[in-house]
Amino acid sequence: MIYPKSNREINMAAGSVSRLLENILGRSFIKFGKPDSQMFMYGFDIVNKYQITAKSDILMVGDTLHTDILGGNKFGLATALALTGNTSETEAAFLIRSSNIIPDYLCDSAGI
Repeated sequence: MIYPKSNREINMAAGSVSRLLENILGRSFIKFGKPDSQMFMYGFDIVNKYQITAKSDILMVGDTLHTDILGGNKFGLATALALTGNTSETEAAFLIRSSNIIPDYLCDSAGI
């Protein structure tokens, strides 16, 4: 619903905006996003249309434990937490311990 932007700020995720609109319009939306497996299944199916790929050949790289890493873990992918953006190097160990969401790798950035 929300995610950290900095130590003092948060942003609203698409789920919180859709819930607001559902309440206003009295209609339901189909939610499709991390960490739900549907998003990963869709991407995996698209990749496999062009080249047969095993889950063991895919690395999910992301900067947020509760969406990127959790989603990759749930779908059975190797995961790398980039210590940029939403998760900083100073808070990573605490967040991993407290959430029990464990990436396979930690990296300084998602860039090359």
